[in-house]
Amino acid sequence: MTTLDEAIRITDLKFGWKNDQTTLAIPSLVIEKGSRTFLKGDSGSGKSTLLGIIAGILIPQSGSIEVFQENIVDYSSSKRDKFRAEQMGIIFQMFNLLPYLSICENICLPCRFSKSRARTAKIANGTIEESGKDLLNQLGLDPNIYWSRPVSELSVGQQQRVAAARALIGGPNLVIADEPTSALDTKNRDSFINLLSEITTTHNSTLLFVSHDESLANQFEHIIDLSQINQFSGELIQ
Repeated sequence: MTTLDEAIRITDLKFGWKNDQTTLAIPSLVIEKGSRTFLKGDSGSGKSTLLGIIAGILIPQSGSIEVFQENIVDYSSSKRDKFRAEQMGIIFQMFNLLPYLSICENICLPCRFSKSRARTAKIANGTIEESGKDLLNQLGLDPNIYWSRPVSELSVGQQQRVAAARALIGGPNLVIADEPTSALDTKNRDSFINLLSEITTTHNSTLLFVSHDESLANQFEHIIDLSQINQFSGELIQ
């Protein structure tokens, strides 16, 4: 069972897309609460699959995944959805923005499903909308220009930043970022990582950042090499 200072504990995890195949076999993985962790691995190594399992989107064939002391494997699908909305902000690799909603509506969406995140957003800036605008501005998009635009008018890099604002609004306890800088140039990439670290530090959120770009690893406190923990018991690797 997880302790109070642990955000994630994985034990005896086995997952495969087919019952007779194993994609991930992780005997042990612990991520401390409030830590900034970089998960590295080659493309196709299972990084996004592991994130999906931690987020409760995918369910393993065996093992336990405890997030903030809750074994989400035992939850129903609806309970996992509710837990995810309350506890996690996720920057998906494909963004998963809703094209029929405006930028404003996309960013503020998590607060419609989580009372705690809505409350935190209001405390921070007075209203949920003002919190969203503040995040968008920090991410380099002027809310006076972009706030009411449909996301379909944005470039890939702009969509990525909107997806980040949506994940960060309301200070979720766990922020999962799946290749979040892939569409950014070097300058914007470094600014984005700094901002991500600042915001998660402010809210004492746990940050799990995934990338195949190992040059980014030195900007994080901890590094996990998926190729190692997928073969033997692995704790955080300094």
